[in-house]
Amino acid sequence: MRILKFAGLAVLVIVVLVSVAVFVYLKTRIPAISGTLKTKEVTSEVKIIRDAYGVPHIEAVKSADLYFALGYVQAQDRLFQMDFYRRAARDHVARAHAPQLAAARAGALFAAVAAGGGVAEAEVLARPAPEGEQPL
Repeated sequence: MRILKFAGLAVLVIVVLVSVAVFVYLKTRIPAISGTLKTKEVTSEVKIIRDAYGVPHIEAVKSADLYFALGYVQAQDRLFQMDFYRRAARDHVARAHAPQLAAARAGALFAAVAAGGGVAEAEVLARPAPEGEQPL
C-alpha cells in the first residue's frame, strides 16, 4: 500500500513538472504583441493596435514604415505558414513535418495549391518520382 502511494505521488509530480514545462515553452513561443520596438528601418512613429479579436491595425506616417510594420505583423502571425510554404517550395515538407509521407511530392503539392488545385494536379501527385530522382 505504501508503494502505491509513493508511485502515485511520483506520477503526480512528473505530470505537474511536464505540465509546467509545456506551459513555459508555449508561453515563450507566443510573439510579443505589446510594448515598444526600436529599429533602424523605421524612421517615424508606427502604431500597431490589435482589436479584441487580435486583428492588427497599423498607423504610420510614411508608407515605407507602414510596409515594414505590415511585414513584422505578418511574421508574428503567420510564421508557421511562411515556413511551410518556404519548405514546400524547396520540396522539404515531408522531411520536416511527416517523414512517413516522404514519398509524397511536396513540390507538386505546392504547385497544385498555388494553381488552385484540381484533379489534374492530384494525378501529378500520384505519379512516382522521375527516373533517377530519389523521393524525399
